[in-house]
Amino acid sequence: MTRPRKNFWLAVFLGGLWLAAWGCAVPYPVLERPQAPPEAEVEELLGGGPLEAFPFPGSQIGRMQLNRDGSRKGAVRFAAVGQALDSLRLWQKVLRARKPAPTTGFTTVGSSGYLTYHTDAMEGLAWTSGMWLFIAEARDPGSLSHLLETSNLGGLASGEATLAVFKYLWLIIPVLFIIGLVGTFALMNLVARWWAVKPREGVAPVGRQELLERLLALNDPARPFSVAPGEKADLVAQWNLVDATWWEAFQKAGLRKAYRLRLALDEGRHEVRAFEETGSIEWGVGPQVRYARSWFAGIVLFHKERAAAYGLKSLAPPEVGKIYDYSFDVDEIKGPVIDIVTGAGWRFAPALYSWQVKPTA
Repeated sequence: MTRPRKNFWLAVFLGGLWLAAWGCAVPYPVLERPQAPPEAEVEELLGGGPLEAFPFPGSQIGRMQLNRDGSRKGAVRFAAVGQALDSLRLWQKVLRARKPAPTTGFTTVGSSGYLTYHTDAMEGLAWTSGMWLFIAEARDPGSLSHLLETSNLGGLASGEATLAVFKYLWLIIPVLFIIGLVGTFALMNLVARWWAVKPREGVAPVGRQELLERLLALNDPARPFSVAPGEKADLVAQWNLVDATWWEAFQKAGLRKAYRLRLALDEGRHEVRAFEETGSIEWGVGPQVRYARSWFAGIVLFHKERAAAYGLKSLAPPEVGKIYDYSFDVDEIKGPVIDIVTGAGWRFAPALYSWQVKPTA
């Protein structure tokens, strides 16, 4: 992998760690407070200032406090915790009906519920605290935090760390996905390095044209594969399905899996990058080969097919025996290619991505 791509994945990984750390930051301070007792006075919870009625289905009492800057906070009490949670779900439906008022989802923490939402002009927070439903809205996150810090509203009382995770759950999940994806790519690159084959010791690397000719010299009617220039790679080695003799043998053997090895000859590094592909073979008048479109994970660790059949070999004299016995192993293609490459003083490097084997000439 080139240095720019290494730096890119390093930046993605570090960015993911930073986002995860931010997602686990301390939540709104009010949520770390103890739950509001059922007997608390709504005026005391909301603080001083004019209050308006804020009715909710099934509630015992509900009040909303409006401030001059457009912020507001409300408190609604119910007879049971379950009713408070149901009311929070109802509030979420109300928000979804507003345009535009996206919500980040509904989360339950123990017996408490928690919901954040925002628009371009408003930041909102709604949560249950025992039998209470609290709602707070302000023009931006900073104003909302200040509004909550100066209030007496109860909290979830479920632990700071847990609340922080749930607060930014919508952010943490994709971050963890990105980190997992980067980790998978890193692991696959490590596997690719493990499967690379070093050039033979004491052998000086030959020129690109010389190596090209040696690889093309692998073409032999006695071999079940062919090597030829390719459109999407310098060379392509695959089962010899062009030769009628060989494809007839493949058909009798019941070969169903196609295989090809795409090669790119990088003279600057004295390295042959190899991307492996598998496909399917359907037999009719001749072989019909289909390869799945793929750009990632081009390493085939092993693949072998073998078929044998017994029957009547001749009538005069009658003879019963083995009609055919074929074994097709991808190493029959890859093995000779690796021998040629390493014997020429070049490194054989499995490639994970199809774009790594584009023609180099």
